[in-house]
Amino acid sequence: MHKWIAIGALPEVFLLFFFCRFPDAGIGTGIIERYGNTVTTDTATISLPHKDLKILSQPTDVYAAKGVKYRVAFQVQGTDLSYQWYYKAAGTNEFMKSINQKAAYAYTMQSGMDGRQIYCVITDEYGEQVTTDTVTLHMVRK
Repeated sequence: MHKWIAIGALPEVFLLFFFCRFPDAGIGTGIIERYGNTVTTDTATISLPHKDLKILSQPTDVYAAKGVKYRVAFQVQGTDLSYQWYYKAAGTNEFMKSINQKAAYAYTMQSGMDGRQIYCVITDEYGEQVTTDTVTLHMVRK
């Protein structure tokens, strides 16, 4: 359910404007004049510019030697995106929230990273979410 919000009023006629921000949402006004009579206008439908949130390409496993910089990335379509990465060390069962909130997961390969699994949750301006595939970091010999 979407919340209607009063965004303005004119004291001489007590005109209230209501607007709901969401793609294909309704917009309308209501008028309450000083003697208590009310009138409500028709509700119109508007469309806001919005690209559906969608992953266009998934990240892939990483194979890197110790001390080598690597980068895990993906392509996503959407507007006003935020990112949250999660990781799980090899031999553990639980994913932990990473401090990384960037569009890519870029670090230098270290011994403790071999076998680590990672994925990213992407959220758009409307709170819709998509999750990337989980990938594995593999440390290889030089």
